[in-house]
Amino acid sequence: QAAEWASVQAVFHSKALEEWEVSGWWHYLGKSTVEDFEAAMRKRLGKEWDDVLLRELRRFYFTAKRDGVPPEYEEVRGRQLEWRLRMSSQAREQREERAVEAIDDHEERLERE
Repeated sequence: QAAEWASVQAVFHSKALEEWEVSGWWHYLGKSTVEDFEAAMRKRLGKEWDDVLLRELRRFYFTAKRDGVPPEYEEVRGRQLEWRLRMSSQAREQREERAVEAIDDHEERLERE
């Protein structure tokens, strides 16, 4: 399994990072979907694309969307570490704000009924 994961990562991860750098904010803001990311990755990988990559693509996508930054498998240091921590913190705060807004909206609807 580890060898399979490593071979998938060799093909996939650097290209996924490139694509996320180009389109990540659109996805993070909800203006693009996992299907859009998949289409872009199929185009970016060309003949290297294989449907076995779909599972890793979805893991990468939803982790990046949740955390505000894509997953890294190498040690991150210095300014990049500071940036990743700041972005993760902002993503967490935004998720919490959205949850509170959703709860408030739901409670308001219940009160009106």
